[in-house]
Amino acid sequence: GYGWQGPYIRSFASNTDWTSDAWGQPFEWATSGSTAGQIISKGADGTLSTADDISYPLSPPPTTGPLAVNVVTNGVANAFGVAAKLYYPVDGVQTGTAMQSFDPAGDPFDGFSFTGIPAGVRAAILNHTDAGCPGCGTDVRVVSLEVVAGQTNILEVRIETSCQVGVVGSLSCPIPDITP
Repeated sequence: GYGWQGPYIRSFASNTDWTSDAWGQPFEWATSGSTAGQIISKGADGTLSTADDISYPLSPPPTTGPLAVNVVTNGVANAFGVAAKLYYPVDGVQTGTAMQSFDPAGDPFDGFSFTGIPAGVRAAILNHTDAGCPGCGTDVRVVSLEVVAGQTNILEVRIETSCQVGVVGSLSCPIPDITP
């Protein structure tokens, strides 16, 4: 024969044999908090969060990861006018967002740092807006990325714009040539 050759699970008396522990209580599946990613038996007393609970795996696996984002605009890393917005699911719905933008009043800027991002494929919208330059607009990049739980994830995006990019205090715009 082709394909899977076992081992196979033999038939059980009922479907509850799959979903219940040795005391007949349904297993708990932790989706958030300090036990996220664990299957939990309530133990003999049938009460969750008591000393006789049994959890697998023993240590909860990581479910999130930090994300470092660098946006290089016209060769300048993380210039004034750069913003990043990250989309990820919250309880299975694609509504959670985190947004950061460069604040020139702050310390030297070395990129965006997002923490607690759920693992999986995520979407990021990165843009550069030249607010001090008439005629220059916003250049946007939409990228997908894989966030791996338990490790630092790094994303670098390059944006080429029609605007000149300045560092803090020296934002400039190209002057159009008006010579006939």
